[in-house]
Amino acid sequence: MTASSDYRSEASSPPSTLPVEEVEAEKVIPVQETATPPPPPNGGLVAWLQVVGAFFLFFNSWGVVNTFGVYQTYYETDLLHGHSPSSISWIGTVQGFLLFLVGVVAGPFFDKGYLKTMIALGSFLVVFGLMMTSLSSQYYQVFLAHGIAVGIGCAFLFLPSIAIVATYFTTRRAVATGITASGGSIGSVIYPIIFRKLIDPLGFGWTTRIIGFIALGGLCVSLAVMRMRLPPPKQTRSLLDLSAFKETSFLIFSFGLFCAFVGLYFPFFYLPTYMSTVVHSTDNLAFYIIAILNATSVFGRITPGLVADRIGSLNTIIPMALSAAILAYAWIGIKNIAGTIVFACLYGFASGAIVSLPPTIVARLSPNMSIVGARMGMCFTFAGLGLLIGNPIAGALLDLEKGVFWKAELFSAVMCDEAKPTCRNCNKHAVDCIYSLPNGGSPVSQSQRASPQASNPSSCASSDLAVHDLELLHHFSTSTAYTFSRHPALQTFWRIDAPQIGFDAHYTLRAMLAISALHMAYLRPAQRQFYVSQAEHHHNVALKFVTSNMTQLMDENSSAVFLFSILTSFFSCAKPRKLDDLLLFQQGRISEWLVLFRGTGTIVEYAQEELRSGPLATLLSIRRRRSAYRNTLSTQGQAFMDDLEELVGEEVKEQQELQVYLGAIQEMKVSFALWPDAGIWETGDIFVWLLRVSEEFLTLLREQRYVALVIFGYFCPLLRRLEWMWWMEGWSVHLLSRIHGLLDQEHRTWIQWPMEQLGWRP
Repeated sequence: MTASSDYRSEASSPPSTLPVEEVEAEKVIPVQETATPPPPPNGGLVAWLQVVGAFFLFFNSWGVVNTFGVYQTYYETDLLHGHSPSSISWIGTVQGFLLFLVGVVAGPFFDKGYLKTMIALGSFLVVFGLMMTSLSSQYYQVFLAHGIAVGIGCAFLFLPSIAIVATYFTTRRAVATGITASGGSIGSVIYPIIFRKLIDPLGFGWTTRIIGFIALGGLCVSLAVMRMRLPPPKQTRSLLDLSAFKETSFLIFSFGLFCAFVGLYFPFFYLPTYMSTVVHSTDNLAFYIIAILNATSVFGRITPGLVADRIGSLNTIIPMALSAAILAYAWIGIKNIAGTIVFACLYGFASGAIVSLPPTIVARLSPNMSIVGARMGMCFTFAGLGLLIGNPIAGALLDLEKGVFWKAELFSAVMCDEAKPTCRNCNKHAVDCIYSLPNGGSPVSQSQRASPQASNPSSCASSDLAVHDLELLHHFSTSTAYTFSRHPALQTFWRIDAPQIGFDAHYTLRAMLAISALHMAYLRPAQRQFYVSQAEHHHNVALKFVTSNMTQLMDENSSAVFLFSILTSFFSCAKPRKLDDLLLFQQGRISEWLVLFRGTGTIVEYAQEELRSGPLATLLSIRRRRSAYRNTLSTQGQAFMDDLEELVGEEVKEQQELQVYLGAIQEMKVSFALWPDAGIWETGDIFVWLLRVSEEFLTLLREQRYVALVIFGYFCPLLRRLEWMWWMEGWSVHLLSRIHGLLDQEHRTWIQWPMEQLGWRP
């Protein structure tokens, strides 16, 4: 259909329900210096190609921004676990803020006709930012790459995606904008699923790089098909259209956007954490809740557009914004999985309209289509300011340790509609409420709250979760505690003394609950996924709150930190293995548990007297006696180790590196001195080698030097002696097979002795 026929059909359409002033504002006012442009086509190949191109711009701007929810969870639990949820959320918040703020600059660029340049620049920054994120390991690196570079790039993609459509459509503008905006929701569904499917087999780096390559492909489509319809004005315009600030309607709408975006994106950032922390869903469902939220947002961006073309965009967005606010209030009372899924569906639909309809409203509020880019940039700056302050404040109100979300939920909903917020909510979930404290009162201390006489030791928000915690604690004391040692005194320590330490240190108690959950997953295969998700939850929460104690080590917390480090090493061995798991390393660096485990030596040196006379006295005394006995044994006559030492000496010519290898071999000989002992070996007999090898050796092992891998291969028969413990089953063969796969053909012959001892062949 030609542009003229489309325009004739528009003329024959029913009269608009908008006021006369608004209808007239839609008409394109010709720029004096240029010929009068043709009317908006409202259809046709070129117009709909702009929708396709804008769809991919939205897909790779808002789709990338909304994917930050899964990155937030990953950063909290892995890459940036030492940082608070609030500080991590600043990365995504700044990303979204820049998407809006830079629109002030991008808008005039669009008005002046630099469409292709903006798309090219935005595409480069988004892809470059994602590639740099894939290489980042520190907070500031992630902030610069994922927050700043990607945020600025998204800004140069977002504004053209909404402004260009407004110049091609009038009667069908809301529908076209809704289809365009649905690209953000579809991208927000696809990108998290890609992240989820690839993060385990490929790791964080390549997962993020693949997302970057996909974004590049989609952006190339936009660059190829999009074109300006209106010629740029010859008269130079200032960065801002200051006349807009004299219009009451524009100011009121901009302020409304600011208020809406303060709380709008809190569920998009924190709903996965809510699923795992409060309603305690499986890890899989906690992830897919974001996909559900964004999938329903697709319908929320298109369907309201159809309605808006009939009754007006402003008349549509007001009830949708009200619905989103009501749902945010309702979220406070939702404490089960089914309710949370329903909330995600409804909120996704309502929030979709709040994102897709504002561009059409701004276009109607603009007296001239040639300044629509500048006005959109100005208006969305208000939205960006709301997004900037909203999520970090809500994140600071979270208490993940106790699973308390209601304060942040309340903030997201703007205000509480209960006269006394403590009432049902806090009492129902056994949480101390700041509003119910008497004058001069203070909340119960952590140590009191953790005491068994004071309350449930789990300190969790959900009553269902508290029941599971009690089950896990009972199982730890009656079953799991007996699996760490065959020594009666050590079994008593794990059964009685260790939980008492945990009552005074919630992170240590969480570590016990985590290992207990993995033990139950081992014993109950039918419920394995449920218990594994519980274990991951307790372990991740414990990691968040142990950091400050490790940086402020004192006599009072030394026992708890020491015990936490030991339990973390047990947990790392017990959790489900990945195919390429080398136990000691994770994503190219030394595993967290090994860092903690090797730090126990420092703890013993720092608080030696406190540990030897405190609750760990029995544990350390037995280990000292066992170590003294091992040191009396001769390291001579170990022909297999002598052969290895000779091979290493012949191959390694650099003396400093050779001494590192020989030192590791010598420490292993001390452990192999117990080899003829047919009795039950304890963990300390084996893991002591990991304490004593040098950092230089671990570095060489991390770099996968063949000689270092071979020496580590000789550690595998020692691990076999611990496989009477459920959490060590299969590790010896798993590691040796992994090492075999990393070695070249020549060095594979060096590990014949370990292979024979394990009875393993490739």
